[in-house]
Amino acid sequence: MSNAVPAKSGNRTVYDAKGHAYTLLDKLGEGGQGIVCLTDRPGVLVKIARQQKDEARQVWHAHLRWVMHQALEGLPIARPKALIVKPRLGYVMELMDGLEPLSDLMQRAEESLRPGGDTNEWVLSGGLKRRLKLLARLARVLSELHGRGMAYGDLSPTNVFISKSASHHEVWLIDCDNISSLSRDSGQALYSPDYGAPEVVRGKRWRRAAQTRGALLSSPFGSWHSLTPWRVTSSSLANPI
Repeated sequence: MSNAVPAKSGNRTVYDAKGHAYTLLDKLGEGGQGIVCLTDRPGVLVKIARQQKDEARQVWHAHLRWVMHQALEGLPIARPKALIVKPRLGYVMELMDGLEPLSDLMQRAEESLRPGGDTNEWVLSGGLKRRLKLLARLARVLSELHGRGMAYGDLSPTNVFISKSASHHEVWLIDCDNISSLSRDSGQALYSPDYGAPEVVRGKRWRRAAQTRGALLSSPFGSWHSLTPWRVTSSSLANPI
């Protein structure tokens, strides 16, 4: 998911399968699958599908129903709480207060470390110690998820939410429709720019998240990562060096 900075979008009401109404407020972010919005309910987000074809939307919704029945209890993952059925398909998720996208921390880090930047921002945001704690926490969450036979398919700084307070290091994952298992094809091959594994960019099913994890491990120290000079894109794979 990209564009994590909230942007105004016209208020709109959507309804879940039980008839509960949610008024969409600011747009929190968007990606290939859909748009994530804040709602009039504190701590409640709604993601609305972007797929144009009805068949693709139905496949996505079926996958969400599968995710809702998986053993995700105890994991800091914003799992689907209800399915949105009109006027378009989507789902409802809950996210604890006091969080921000990891990408926000990365952007501030890059600005503070530029020539002439305010390095105090790096220190005030927790410095190296806090960043390592955040990454360790994220690694534990992914390890636990893998231990339950599932994997997270679009690990990127805009899908990882962290504590706003520098004195805390909570980590949450959103966009849980990216969760799948080796024995189940999610029906999607989506990825965030700069964080897609080569096999995913080629259009093949993803089998591991090693590429993404490696990129993300470097990311909190700036908006770049160790794989950036060899950015994984369709054109680079078609014309390898």
